[in-house]
Amino acid sequence: MPRLKNSAARAVNRLLARANLAVVRRDRHEALYAAQMGREQQALGRDARPLHEAIRSFDPASAGLLIARGHPLGPRVCVVGQGNDARLLVDALTTTGRAVTLHAADRLDDLPADADLVVAEPSLGRDAYDLVSTLRQEPGRRVYTADQLLADSALFEAIDQLVGVYVQPLSKALGYMAGAPVWEPIAKLQEHESLVGKRVIEFGPLDGCMTGSLVAAGVASVTCVEVRLANVLKVLVARQVMGWKNVEIVVDDMHNVDGAAYGQFDVVVAHGVYYHSASPLHFLKNLTTLGQTIFLGGYCADPEQARVPLVTLSHEGQQVRAQPFREKLSNDGAGVHPSGYYFVADDLTRLLEGWGFDVEVMSLERVAADRQASHYIRLLARKRP
Repeated sequence: MPRLKNSAARAVNRLLARANLAVVRRDRHEALYAAQMGREQQALGRDARPLHEAIRSFDPASAGLLIARGHPLGPRVCVVGQGNDARLLVDALTTTGRAVTLHAADRLDDLPADADLVVAEPSLGRDAYDLVSTLRQEPGRRVYTADQLLADSALFEAIDQLVGVYVQPLSKALGYMAGAPVWEPIAKLQEHESLVGKRVIEFGPLDGCMTGSLVAAGVASVTCVEVRLANVLKVLVARQVMGWKNVEIVVDDMHNVDGAAYGQFDVVVAHGVYYHSASPLHFLKNLTTLGQTIFLGGYCADPEQARVPLVTLSHEGQQVRAQPFREKLSNDGAGVHPSGYYFVADDLTRLLEGWGFDVEVMSLERVAADRQASHYIRLLARKRP
């Protein structure tokens, strides 16, 4: 009897051991499955998730602006879907001045015959695909997906994720890119110089905000010079989304851009760039070879209250006093040199006058006390006959 009990106990133990092994294997399998799903979700969140999710990063007015520019929707729109994404899409379309209503996917009998349809969600899966196909079979009916409408929004979100945040808040930057409102420096320039029909070269377009304002001002063309690749991508996306047919992007160091290589322009725009240079006199001299009208803006130093001791820079017999500073190269708005210079404002104007230009100082404004520079100057230099 004891021997039988021992045999039974060993058999039970073997069964328990097998069961335990099965549990361990199942747990291991579930852990591997969970890890794989995690990797897939991470990848989906990074570069392959449904485009319509981009609306979550936008305020309704910004999303509406992009939708209005890219799609010929009629005055009446029905959004088919439910949940936050669908409601956000309704809000975005409403900002464009359209009459918009929200309809559940299982209640489509009351869709107005004269309305365009936007299928908002679910956006993935056979049911959604069948719904879009069915609705598009109605004669005369225009049916869009949320992904179609929000692809431009997704492009901006992708740039934000891949190369860094925009210097301007994106909602504000989009307005400048669309030309409403016109960015203040270009508005000031227009008070002194007509831009209609002009060929313009723009240094350091950054996010494309000034580029959009130049396009809105009626220029014939804009040639953007940018060397930071993150900013090149931003301007490429802005050109694609905003439909700038007259904008060219040149990837080159601004110090190598002169009239011999790039020809002549009606207006040279160098706003917020000259001080991002370890060789600013070389850069400024090159500007004078590109055209007879130069719009220049940048930070300056106060010789009476310089933040650090001034130095003297020389180039081809010309001298200027300047305050050196260290760049924050991690900033998208910085240059590519680790050091730069803020000129004394009077020396900057005398420099251009010595090169044969009449200089009109449009504004000289004091900046915040916590900045390294003391003033910001905007000037217009015109070549003497």
